[in-house]
Amino acid sequence: MDFQSKMMLIEIARRQYITFENEFREYLATGNSFNGAYNHFTLDDIEAHKEKSDLYNQLLAWEIKHASTRDSSPIRLTTHSIVKNLEKLDGELS
Repeated sequence: MDFQSKMMLIEIARRQYITFENEFREYLATGNSFNGAYNHFTLDDIEAHKEKSDLYNQLLAWEIKHASTRDSSPIRLTTHSIVKNLEKLDGELS
């Protein structure tokens, strides 16, 4: 893969995955250049951030600001959900 296509994939990942964007910015904040950042991150890093970003967005959707309410759940949590723990607890109590 040439550098231009890798750079385009990283730019797309920065827009799609908030966790990747945060890590990218942290890398730049340590004094590294953009060129160094594009060389540092790999496609495996982008793949790892797909799940992290998905979970982060789910948890962010559940966040409630001070003095506000929610009538219903904004989205269903798919992983790290307490539903499994509650079902297990319900099974143990039954």
